[in-house]
Amino acid sequence: MTSRKDIWNNRYANKSPGLQPPHNYLVKHLVQFQPGSVLDLACGLGNNSIYLAQQGYQVIAVDFASEALRLLTNFQKESDLEIQMLELDLSIPQDIKQLPETNNVIAFRYRLSMDLLEAIPKLLKSRGLFLYCTYNMEHHRRTGFPEQHCLSSGELVGKSWDMELISYDSFDWSNARYDGYVFKKT
Repeated sequence: MTSRKDIWNNRYANKSPGLQPPHNYLVKHLVQFQPGSVLDLACGLGNNSIYLAQQGYQVIAVDFASEALRLLTNFQKESDLEIQMLELDLSIPQDIKQLPETNNVIAFRYRLSMDLLEAIPKLLKSRGLFLYCTYNMEHHRRTGFPEQHCLSSGELVGKSWDMELISYDSFDWSNARYDGYVFKKT
């Protein structure tokens, strides 16, 4: 049986090379970021990581797919940027414990487990920002994307993990439906 990691490594190995632009939700909310470091969870090919490094942030890109990190290494070299990369599986609690403390945490297009969501405040320095943007159930209804990887609309509104909800948006971008959240550590 093919593992989840093998599936993603094969998917990245078969991607056409080329860096994509950063997600518009990141660009829109960048002004709210704390200066310093950013932890990019489930970074994939690293389009957001590259963008943040270009803006002067110290970026730590995390993914469990070694092929994605290999491609990000190539993009990083082409852009003459420095990005720290960690190959960790965010579904494993022991791997979550290896994540460093940073000024900001982002996660895009990946449904975070409750264990990881509860760990986010511990990863953030004082007044740190958490930007989370992933597919919602409307995306599932439109495209058939797996339901278990989608958030219910407004699912995290009213949740408290020692963070204050600064904003919540539900929106369409690039043929997908997203829910976006901005939290600040209290």
